[in-house]
Amino acid sequence: MRRPLPPFDLDHETIRLKSFAKGITEIQWLLVTLVLAYLVIAGDRGGEQLPAIAITLLYFTASIGANYLPRLGMPRDWLGAIHTWAMIGFITWLLHNTGGVAGPLAGLFLLPVITSALTLGKAATLLEVGTIGACYLLLFHLDRGVSALLGPDFALAAAHVVMFLMVGYVTTMLSNSVELANRRLQQLASRDPLTGLYNRETLRSVSLPFYAAALQWGGRPVSVLVADIDNLQALNTDRGPETGDLAIMATGRKLAETIGRKGVVARYGDDEFVALLPDADAAQTEALVESLLETETAYGDARVRTTLSIGIAGFPAHGRTVDTLLAKADRAMRRAKRHGGRAVRTPARGDDGIRRQSRETS
Repeated sequence: MRRPLPPFDLDHETIRLKSFAKGITEIQWLLVTLVLAYLVIAGDRGGEQLPAIAITLLYFTASIGANYLPRLGMPRDWLGAIHTWAMIGFITWLLHNTGGVAGPLAGLFLLPVITSALTLGKAATLLEVGTIGACYLLLFHLDRGVSALLGPDFALAAAHVVMFLMVGYVTTMLSNSVELANRRLQQLASRDPLTGLYNRETLRSVSLPFYAAALQWGGRPVSVLVADIDNLQALNTDRGPETGDLAIMATGRKLAETIGRKGVVARYGDDEFVALLPDADAAQTEALVESLLETETAYGDARVRTTLSIGIAGFPAHGRTVDTLLAKADRAMRRAKRHGGRAVRTPARGDDGIRRQSRETS
């Protein structure tokens, strides 16, 4: 059974987690720097300084090494959870050996709270704040005994836990707001405003990982299609640019309806579109796009007719890279235009004829 190919879409969650990966590393640097600075300034107490420094460096080395786990297939949200829970364990151990919750390092618990709020969301942050509260109670008990749990110092420790909860809540709210804004900006940056299709830059970022997977997983066929509106310039001159925009939108809509669920479609230029189709060779793609050669759009009481010239190149017959297929499909499209348009052409060796020539129109 063939492995499924990756989806044709922008994975906003992966983009978000990747953007925070650098931030997690910087938080780890901050944690280790603060701890080492404190250990050096506080001096050696009973021979505990060197073991504490060694364990701190070991924790940091393991954390940095964990950043390579996504390359082994581990989901990035799992990696974020590992980092935050490891921080909680390390800080709890550190506080137990450096003065407990009353010591100067108790505020370090803010670091895993902020990291969780930025990467894991409300539920995980609430769970981690609860765990930190339990660690606080444990450290408080180990430091001062059960009787201290009802004293004024306990109220101070509880206030710290409430502060962590508030910081986690506020950070989560801000993170969600920033994420929503970023998603909107990504959508605006990745889509053509006129047709709603992907733009040129996004086509490459979406299609290249897919093409690499198709190549890796058994050399599955892939086709690249380049389509150009034949009479757009004349349409703009005769009826105005608004009519030309209608023709572009109609063509994009028809391409999306015909190809969109089978591949990815993008507006590549003013009157040019590009599509990438998985598991389809050039002949299959040619049969699929036969209905795309002519489009009619309502414009007031009139009908606007546009035709397309289409070039198709397929892997592995016509090339082994996206750039090669795109270049050959583009040259095939231009030869179709030179022969009068409304045609589909492939870069088959020794065949310069039009694959499907337009019928005569009255």
